[in-house]
Amino acid sequence: TGGNCTANAQKSTAFAEEVGADAVLVVTPYYNKCTQNGLVEYYGGWYHVVGGYLDWNVTTLTYYNNAWFYVENGAINWNYTGLVEYCGTLYYVVNGCLDWNATTLTYYNDVWYYVENGLVTFAANTLVEYEGRLFYVKNSQIDWSYTTIASYFESDYYVVNGEVATWFT
Repeated sequence: TGGNCTANAQKSTAFAEEVGADAVLVVTPYYNKCTQNGLVEYYGGWYHVVGGYLDWNVTTLTYYNNAWFYVENGAINWNYTGLVEYCGTLYYVVNGCLDWNATTLTYYNDVWYYVENGLVTFAANTLVEYEGRLFYVKNSQIDWSYTTIASYFESDYYVVNGEVATWFT
């Protein structure tokens, strides 16, 4: 049995077994070439391939079909949400896929980072709203030592230890 489609080859093999075959030889057509590098779907999962082989040691972002995916230990981790470092830049991933629309604060390696449009630019110096609270961000990280007045949308706020003091009037 064999063919271009793994699912069809499995069905053919199962049928051969049902009708009494003692053994099967599954052959991939010579013109069917495996993806040399990137993501490949296999038995319902997505895996990272390097040089035509599954690479279980890869943990990275991988580009496929106009999107970036977080690969951990050779397979897309659909459960991961958070920052991923790739080529020196921190990107924000939601459910295994890079989210270019994300603008939020997130905790990574003991630091709170400000994510804007899916990545940490290290250029943001402003107040940022997160879960109903305002925090002062310097170089895209919450600055817990910041205590002074900060402007935000044409209003001034008193900031104590990186957070707007809502008790101050």
